[in-house]
Order: sequence, then structure tokens, then C-alpha cells
Amino acid sequence: MTARAGDAGCGGRAASRGYPRAINNLAIQSLLATFIADKTVVDETAARSAVNEVIATE
Repeated sequence: MTARAGDAGCGGRAASRGYPRAINNLAIQSLLATFIADKTVVDETAARSAVNEVIATE
């Protein structure tokens, strides 16, 4: 099963600044955004949404 499509995760590495907990939070938020959008693959839109959500709560 593919967890992400193409370069959907490339923004997460920069946003997480390399911290494992931040990476996990971004991954969970990406999966949640994908589920809410009723999609089966994490795309760039879900990844960007996750970055915005995680950064907004910091």
C-alpha cells in the first residue's frame, strides 16, 4: 500500500526541522486530512494541510 503520492511529503521535512516528534505529527495530520477528504492516497494538498495545522499549533 502506498502511503503517499509523488512528492507529497517533501514539505514535511522542512517544516519538521528534523525532529522525530514533528515528523510523526505531520504524518498523522497528513493521514487524517486524507481520510477526511475521503481519499486513499496522501497527496500534496493533504501534506500542505498537515504542515499548516502543525505549524499553527506550535
